[in-house]
Amino acid sequence: MKGFFFIIAVSLFSLSSAQCTYKLKYQSSQIFTDRSNIPTYQYTINSGQPQNISGAAANGYEHTITVNDGDLIIFTLTSFGMDSDGTTQYGELAIEDSDGITVGQTVELMKEGSNVTAVASCTTCPVITNLTLSRPTISISPYPNLLRWNAGGTETQWEIVAVPYATDVNDVMNTVWSTTVNTTTFEFTPNILPDNELYSIYVRALCGTSSFSKFKLSKVLKSGTPAEIPSSAYDYSFSNQIVDRKGGYFEFEDLDINHDNIIQERELNNVRSISLDFKSSLNLTPILTRLQSVEIATIAGDQTTPVDISQLINLKGISLKELSSSSIDLTSNTFLQGIIIDYSATSLTDVNTNGLNFLEVFMALNSRIETVDFSTNPLIRKVYLPVSFLDCNDLTGANSITFLRLSDNGSLLNTDVVSTLQNLEILYLTSTSLLDFDLSSLPELREFRSTNSSLVAVNFNSNTKLEKYDLSDCDDLIAIYHRNGRFNDYNPNFSPGYFVFDDTPALQYICVDDFNVASVNSELAQFPVRTAVVNNDCSLGVDGAINRVTGTVTLDSDLNGCDLVDPRFAHIKMENIQNGTFFSANSNGEYTLPLTNGVFNYAPVLENPTYFNVSPNSLNVTFPTTATPYNQDFCITPLGSIEDLEIIIVPLNDAVPGFDASYKVMIKNKGTVIQDGSFYIEYDPNYETLVSTSPVANILSANRLEWSFFGIEPFEVRNFEFVMNLNTPTDAVFPLNLGDNVDYLGIVSTSSGNDQMLTDNIFNLKQIVVNSFDPNDKTCLQGSVIEPSQIGDYIHYMIRFENLGTAPARNVIITDQIDITKFDLSSIVPMESSHDYVFQNLSGNEIKFFFENINLDFNDATNDGYVLFKIKTLTTLTEGDTFDNTAEIYFDFNFPIVTNTETVTIMTTASIGETTDRSISVYPNPAKDFITVSSVNNLKSATLIDVNGRTLSQTNFTGNTTEQRISLENLTSGVYFVTIQSDLGQKVEKVIVE
Repeated sequence: MKGFFFIIAVSLFSLSSAQCTYKLKYQSSQIFTDRSNIPTYQYTINSGQPQNISGAAANGYEHTITVNDGDLIIFTLTSFGMDSDGTTQYGELAIEDSDGITVGQTVELMKEGSNVTAVASCTTCPVITNLTLSRPTISISPYPNLLRWNAGGTETQWEIVAVPYATDVNDVMNTVWSTTVNTTTFEFTPNILPDNELYSIYVRALCGTSSFSKFKLSKVLKSGTPAEIPSSAYDYSFSNQIVDRKGGYFEFEDLDINHDNIIQERELNNVRSISLDFKSSLNLTPILTRLQSVEIATIAGDQTTPVDISQLINLKGISLKELSSSSIDLTSNTFLQGIIIDYSATSLTDVNTNGLNFLEVFMALNSRIETVDFSTNPLIRKVYLPVSFLDCNDLTGANSITFLRLSDNGSLLNTDVVSTLQNLEILYLTSTSLLDFDLSSLPELREFRSTNSSLVAVNFNSNTKLEKYDLSDCDDLIAIYHRNGRFNDYNPNFSPGYFVFDDTPALQYICVDDFNVASVNSELAQFPVRTAVVNNDCSLGVDGAINRVTGTVTLDSDLNGCDLVDPRFAHIKMENIQNGTFFSANSNGEYTLPLTNGVFNYAPVLENPTYFNVSPNSLNVTFPTTATPYNQDFCITPLGSIEDLEIIIVPLNDAVPGFDASYKVMIKNKGTVIQDGSFYIEYDPNYETLVSTSPVANILSANRLEWSFFGIEPFEVRNFEFVMNLNTPTDAVFPLNLGDNVDYLGIVSTSSGNDQMLTDNIFNLKQIVVNSFDPNDKTCLQGSVIEPSQIGDYIHYMIRFENLGTAPARNVIITDQIDITKFDLSSIVPMESSHDYVFQNLSGNEIKFFFENINLDFNDATNDGYVLFKIKTLTTLTEGDTFDNTAEIYFDFNFPIVTNTETVTIMTTASIGETTDRSISVYPNPAKDFITVSSVNNLKSATLIDVNGRTLSQTNFTGNTTEQRISLENLTSGVYFVTIQSDLGQKVEKVIVE
């Protein structure tokens, strides 16, 4: 709130050889009295180095400096002070000379950077004191008026100047009349000035120079009649309640400027700030009518009828306290900028602000205010509503608010109260009953305080301008999400020694950006017993939702209704019907869904929905109407007798030349009945030698293994394993080298031969040979190339993880960004894993796999795991397209390990022949200018092909050569294929050109 004060204008006299002292003064407005933080300032002399200063006084501050005559002084506010409740202090800056006279134009502080300037005058001119003017309110007449003043020294030359009131005497264009005298008593006739105007009379000592010296001000009131004072009782009240600019009180004689013991109307026009105590027996209407110049008022009183201050038409600031009245109408005070309802105004329930177009501040510090409406206050920016009786669930139309405080408010139902406040910068919520708060619609939010509240979780991820917050004394707070991309040293505290996490015993998880993790941990170190986890993944740990839906999904295998003896439906996908996001049950068919308040619709999703009936077909729940936790079980019932088997070959370790490679074959019953059947695996015995099988397989031929199985229940997965020893790179006939594929073909069939879906009865594993490996990787089991005929089919991905730390990992989380321009996200189906897990997609295109409480060992023999899933490519893909995929693996709450990027190309491999010479190798890869091809056999040709199958170049080799260089200089960056032909056969290699 601004202050409104008299301005004393002076001019300066310069004497370059003199030196003197000046005072830099700050004076705060009387309307605010409770302060804690202090403002800071700078001053410069003659554009020199800025000097920083600060003041700790409650209402005022001054700083003394020594200057030379003629020095330019600039006094600047660098930061506002702050009340203990967060209110910005406003006031004035001024510069005074050694005689206590203001020499710099007083500036009201409206923004940081406000300044006041002055030129120092260190002359020896006498100081003018006690400037008086007889009969300053007389009408025009021939009677003389006497001007008197006192001055030290021996100066006798004086100049007297009259200018219109409140204009600059230093501007000669304002001079109405002037004269030069050599006496300190001057008599003149007022009719030398134009009629019916208000003037200021200035006197200066010439001091032998034409420059202005120091002025003393007197106001000439040329016409006026005595004010009607109703009683001596009012005289006393009035004289002791008018506040001056320094926070003291005017005495009666101070208001009586002409000392005639009568307060004239002209003298009342000088009143800018007033405190009125309305007594039930006192009628103040006559005097209020004559106080139209008042701009700041404090209103109190014990009368029960509504207070009427409509006569104060220029009122800009009002403080209401100790009122017995229940209402006050301020609609006539159209210039009001600030309203304060004091702690003592406990009877006030209604304040009408309708039509106050200039209202900026509304502070209800303590009252029984029941409703507020700022829809007709377009400039409202600062609002305090810390009251227990106020219905403040609707601030529609108050988009200009930048500061909002809500506290002790049990009626606050939801976060919609602030959802439309797009310009809100500071929000305080104290002692409220809200469990969560949505701040995502507040892009300008810089400060947030919610102390002693019932908050369970708070999310700042969308608030990119947030600088500091306070969540102390929130006993139920579980999670804080503050990953908003803003770097700071993480010192969000409002004052030293006051910690943002103080008294938050339930706090378990804090999510921040990577670069702020260390700072948050340092802050938490203030509390040795605190065990909150800090990292950068805002989906890990506690989700912070306040409601829970739980349930179990059961398969009615005996068709007599779901009961305890029926098997559970593992990892079934539960889809949000409203937005397509989903989560899954665990291996026991149990699910837990954390939800905020709102309406939710979920339904179980089956890979083959025509095979089964789901009852109920969906989950419909509304929070908080429904009590939490809410339980909903689902029963899955077969629709007829359907046979459907699926086969997948899973590599259990890397294919390293000369070492054993282990594999698992998964047979899954996706049908509705118990199934018997068999499957076989084909491999190339030239490159792989069988080591073992489990259970024992039938060896049908040199390249085929066969197993039979019986009694696989619906949705049961039965596993079979085999181990192969791989050839070395030095094998004389069939070497295995880096980049080669080892291929396995698996085919499953039912005993009856009535499988309803034959496309998943065949699986072809293409495993790339490696010499060394990263234990945390992602692999496409179909290999790096798929046929165009496979577009729209399932692609199988395997993500492996290994704990390379020095302690067990309690939790492992895998995140995978799915390219929805290449894949159908809704088609994802989890297949197999090393440990129990759940998975989810709660927003965007990110899939998360949660391995909770698995305590993954760090010993080499037991420190690894994996997850396998399948997902369909989009049918819009064409030959030549590629799709990439990368995953991130979190061990507990450490930084993620990023896997390799797995790239798959759609290409007709039959058009470029089959690979027969595995001794062929290509290096370097990736490459820039050239590649080298080599083989143990003589090379015949090398053909470069792009991803669309077009031949770019072909090089034929003559003679006996086993190594050749191929130029890549004319190729742009991208993926290519090279077909190398040797005496033995050919091989196709994928080449990446950088």
